[in-house]
Amino acid sequence: MRRWNEKEKLAGLFCLLVWLLAGWAYFVHLPLVQARAEAQQAYDEARRVQVAAANFANGHTDPKASQEEQQKRHAFLIQALPDTLAQGPFLSHLERQAAVRSLSLLDVAPQPAVRGAAGLLELPVRVRLAGDYFSLLDFLQDLASLRVGGRFVEVRGIKVQGGSTGEPLTCELLVAVFALPDGEQAS
Repeated sequence: MRRWNEKEKLAGLFCLLVWLLAGWAYFVHLPLVQARAEAQQAYDEARRVQVAAANFANGHTDPKASQEEQQKRHAFLIQALPDTLAQGPFLSHLERQAAVRSLSLLDVAPQPAVRGAAGLLELPVRVRLAGDYFSLLDFLQDLASLRVGGRFVEVRGIKVQGGSTGEPLTCELLVAVFALPDGEQAS
């Protein structure tokens, strides 16, 4: 039997260490890294569910307040989208809002009511106003933000003409107000 010299012993020991290191990496380290990644993913999912549950609980802690909020929204929808076109109240409110802003209401011409694409009743109204730039701008902003009669109003056309220096601007609008057909209730 042959004896190994020092170099061969060191080379053999080195090979054994390399095999042990490779075995440790393959059988211990890689499975632990994978298990850690899976545990982190499970933690992230559990945290997301916990946050969603907490947000839901925080948003629904008081059923009475939630019901009051729902009733306010329903009342808002009834006002913004009534069951009749109610053109009289809308037009009188339009006139008051123009007067408040020192605008001259030159012409108001309601068009025939039609059934729109969404099934809602639509009342197109052509309105002509005269006044200064800032009053017209204020009026248009209020019209777009439901402050004119509390109704949903769609502005379908704006035509502004300026006169000579010192003369008021003339603004022609085509707006539409809406109502639920056949007295359907808003929900």
